[in-house]
Amino acid sequence: MIITKENYEPLDLAEKLYEVAEKSYLHGSPWNQKQFQEDLVNPYSQYLIWLEETKIIGFIAFHQIFDEIEVMHVVVLPAYQGGKIGYALLGQLNQQAKKAEIRQIFLEVRQSNKVARHLYEKSGFEVIGERENYYQNPVEKAILMVKKR
Repeated sequence: MIITKENYEPLDLAEKLYEVAEKSYLHGSPWNQKQFQEDLVNPYSQYLIWLEETKIIGFIAFHQIFDEIEVMHVVVLPAYQGGKIGYALLGQLNQQAKKAEIRQIFLEVRQSNKVARHLYEKSGFEVIGERENYYQNPVEKAILMVKKR
């Protein structure tokens, strides 16, 4: 089941999102709990959260400004990766984008994250550029991708 951030109190949800991100990203969560908490109250910030019973399995965090979306996180717990949850979350994002008449959806991905890059390409994203030294721990290039509508 997919729900939104409005189903939770920001402080409680920030803690849960941080825990999922910390377990899911290969090098640990790029955001701390406070950053999630601040993002949850940002009026441009939206979350699509995948639940199984009451457990958060994955989520997409994104900012929608006018007719563009920038994806901040696509996260699925390791035990559930490869089970189509990421693809389903991206599909839900695409449906929302269509209803909101979004022209473009942007995201960045680690150059070495071939599994995520494949998922994004399968979801209709195309490479549009690179950012040197974008990621830390370890330092790595970001691949910029866009899905145009």
